[in-house]
Amino acid sequence: MSRDVCNLFAAGRTADGDRIAGASLRVMGTAFATGQAAGIAAAHFAAAGGVAAEEVRQALAAQGALLDGENLPDPVAVEA
Repeated sequence: MSRDVCNLFAAGRTADGDRIAGASLRVMGTAFATGQAAGIAAAHFAAAGGVAAEEVRQALAAQGALLDGENLPDPVAVEA
């Protein structure tokens, strides 16, 4: 939620780099997660006129989002 612009939520690859670094930034897998969190925050804000970070975390967890690095699933084994 923007501090300066009413009703503005930002999501995506919140990173910066030069033109050469841009190629590696395009493959970041976290862009979908920030979009999901921003969407939840915007929905809560629209419904209640405000939103707390804990509300967003609870909604993400209810939707099955992986929030804690300690609880990640085991890696998938690749057979050669």
